[in-house]
Amino acid sequence: MFAAFIAPAAYKTLAGRAKGKSPAPFGVAAGWKPAITIQVATVSLSLSPLLSCIPGVTYLPPYMRPLVAKQRPDLHRTVVLVVLATTLAFPLALSAAIACYPGRIESAHGYRFWNDFLSALGETRTPAGHDNFRACLIFNIALAMAMLAVIPYWHIRSDCLRGPKVLRWLTFLCCTGFSLGIVGVATTPYNLHPHLHNGCVYTAFAVIVPGILLLVLGSDPLLVGRPYRVVWAVFATALLVTEWLLGRLVSYHVLPYDPVQPTLQKINAAVFFAWLLADVWLFNAYLNRREAEPPHRSAVFRLQQREP
Repeated sequence: MFAAFIAPAAYKTLAGRAKGKSPAPFGVAAGWKPAITIQVATVSLSLSPLLSCIPGVTYLPPYMRPLVAKQRPDLHRTVVLVVLATTLAFPLALSAAIACYPGRIESAHGYRFWNDFLSALGETRTPAGHDNFRACLIFNIALAMAMLAVIPYWHIRSDCLRGPKVLRWLTFLCCTGFSLGIVGVATTPYNLHPHLHNGCVYTAFAVIVPGILLLVLGSDPLLVGRPYRVVWAVFATALLVTEWLLGRLVSYHVLPYDPVQPTLQKINAAVFFAWLLADVWLFNAYLNRREAEPPHRSAVFRLQQREP
């Protein structure tokens, strides 16, 4: 907010000096030094693009809009690259953790893909009593870092939603709650805190479903087209119904717990990462289209998106 109040006065001061006038900036006597005025104006203009990315700080003076519109895509592009790098690096870390895993039971050495949960890689010791320090360290650090890195993306991505401001906040909170829930999974190994670990898992997946649906169904049509929305809505509904039916069959002992539940967990994780990569690709294409627009149109358009 400091930049929003200071920048107009600094701008008028600099404009007056450019015309040969010497106005007293900010209501101060005319003894104000030019160097201080320029420094205040520079700080104000440099802080405004950053402050404008915070939800709730939406107003910017008209003369600053082209500057913010020019700098904001650079920030968005950085976030996209970070998310893309961490999303591609996580499978490598997961593979390293699987290679280091000693085995959950004595009769089977190593990680059993269809019978072991992903959380087994994050345990400090296996149920068989084997030390799992290396796999635990690799898996938990990689998982926590990947989820923390995606939080800035939830913020800039939720700004592309249509509708009232509360909808963007709700979407951001749902997606961020998912990330923080998975961080909780990484910091509470199942063998040490089983109830807290499971609570973080259930909470995370409970909030990410509405979060993703809001991102897919409520986004700008230039970002997410109608066919994409229909396909993901139908697929998500079919997946949720299928998982519910399989869960009921397991609870009635019609199907065995293993490998049904461990397999469903891996399907959910794979679907999430596939959707995230697709969404990052679409958002990057969306930025490219916006940057290709005429400056007099794209600058105003980007700023208007943030207004409630």
